Amino acid sequence: MLSIVRHPLRFIWRLGSFTGFILSLSFNYLRLRAQGPVSTERRQAWMKSSALRLANILKLRIRRLGDIPESGIIASNHLSYLDIVVIATVAPGIFVSKSDVRYWPVIGALSAWAGTLYVSRNRRADVARVSLEMATALKANHRVIVFPEGTSSDGQSVLDFHSSLFSPAEATQCPVTPCCLRYREPGNDPEHRVCYWGSMLFLTHFLILLTLEYIEVALKFGQPITEPTPRKQLAKSIYAKVSQLAADP
Repeated sequence: MLSIVRHPLRFIWRLGSFTGFILSLSFNYLRLRAQGPVSTERRQAWMKSSALRLANILKLRIRRLGDIPESGIIASNHLSYLDIVVIATVAPGIFVSKSDVRYWPVIGALSAWAGTLYVSRNRRADVARVSLEMATALKANHRVIVFPEGTSSDGQSVLDFHSSLFSPAEATQCPVTPCCLRYREPGNDPEHRVCYWGSMLFLTHFLILLTLEYIEVALKFGQPITEPTPRKQLAKSIYAKVSQLAADP
């Protein structure tokens, strides 16, 4: 929390901007719901607009590399709750996330309102349910974004991928695009103040984010795998591609 003491004016200004964002976010969503059933396309447009505003408040300088896929699965490494915000600014879609994310402040509401699919990976029936919902979305040519590591890390390496999230790709024969996120906070080590992992507390971490001058983000998309591939082999192949993207400067 020392950062707040060092940058009190920046913190107060950002906190005020963030509070206004939350109020506006809630109002806009309620207005959207009042207009009738909300389509997936409208949800995603709303999420992209909201993510762009939040990225501006947090001073995320996003640099995109590679082509954004129009449909299919995007499989990314996972470093922070910011990952959802960053990806949504350029490639809004249906996110698949662990079940406890829905209870996180702001990010939980933003993801839930955008139609995120939540999964409890320790419950086999829940994994099967989400796989069916993913397949339905993929058949409708929506982007589905997954974090196959199953948890966030400090970014020093890419954790092993769970193959269960690739079952819908095998079933629908959709393309799977590797994606890699890297954060950089000039003058500091990003795994301590930007990446959210281990035993970090959400509120403390987020308050510190509000004090940072800016955060550089590299969002890389690799070449998709388009040929039909068994899920376990697909997980290994995409893991290798994401690891290579992470290793590239």
